[in-house]
Amino acid sequence: IGILFLAVILSVTTLLVKSMNEDINQMQERYEGGKYNLVLKEVLKNVQQHRATSVTIFGGDESARQNLQKIELNMEQALGDLAQVEQTITHDFEVADQVKTIQTQWETIVAKTEWTSTKEIVALHTNLTNLILHTMLDVSNNSDLMLGKTKESNNLITTLTQTIPRLTENLGLMRANGLTIINSGEMTDEQQLVISEQFYTVKQNVETLSQGFTIAFEDEQIRTALQQVYDNSAEKKMAYLNEIEALLTSKTVTTDAGAYYEVATTAIDKEFEVYEAGLSYLMDLMTHQLEQLQNERQIIIGIEILVMLIVLYLFIGFYLGIKQSINELEAKATAVANGDLTAR
Repeated sequence: IGILFLAVILSVTTLLVKSMNEDINQMQERYEGGKYNLVLKEVLKNVQQHRATSVTIFGGDESARQNLQKIELNMEQALGDLAQVEQTITHDFEVADQVKTIQTQWETIVAKTEWTSTKEIVALHTNLTNLILHTMLDVSNNSDLMLGKTKESNNLITTLTQTIPRLTENLGLMRANGLTIINSGEMTDEQQLVISEQFYTVKQNVETLSQGFTIAFEDEQIRTALQQVYDNSAEKKMAYLNEIEALLTSKTVTTDAGAYYEVATTAIDKEFEVYEAGLSYLMDLMTHQLEQLQNERQIIIGIEILVMLIVLYLFIGFYLGIKQSINELEAKATAVANGDLTAR
């Protein structure tokens, strides 16, 4: 009976520990996915800035070349961080080939000493940013980062992994195309059509972003953690959109390129701050949940060992008790057989 009871206890606890190990592994995978995307965010940000700054230099502003060199150094640091993360993570997100292509395309861009047009600048950089965006989404999907336990966390995760990265890219494209218009001093019908379409797309992105955070902020903890950084980004984004609207409605191009770049870059940087704050919040939550799971696993294992010791103790006590009774009966039987009728 003791052995049967022990077998049942072992089976149940083994299943519990196995289930908890799966949960722990999934949580670790999601955490690593968040860590990976935080680095990819820096890669995306630098390519977007490099695109806008290259357009500025092509427009004749050589003073921006020092900033370009700084961006390239930042990009090398980001790519180095990405390589380091690749070496330290324990899960495969199946993006190794994409990361190599990102490196190759970046090297092609940096190697360019002369550009033929702003269209070429925008096209090459945008090919790379689209690849980075696709890689970020693959990491989110392959790491199960997009799995949330509540409606609020689901909306936050979706907004962070899908809406914000694409919004920063659309804002970045408007920055580059706006600078092209400002540097030339005039806006062609084609340019007006392109930037008008981008402006409309951004407005849609902003609406989606607002809807996502409205639902996410129904969770008080999420609202407390992210409300301020979200409000700051909304303010800077509105200032940038006002600049674009003024550019589109003005009969003549009088906007200062430096001021425009500053307003646009500040707005985009604030979006990245929301992304980083939101993802960091989720990763802190994952760390807390991971610690809880690990502690619960240790408790279950401890209870399992304690029960095993108790059962073993009882079994040994029962065994020794039975053995002692048998030995006493055997001794008395032997005594009676030898003629000792007083043995009882």
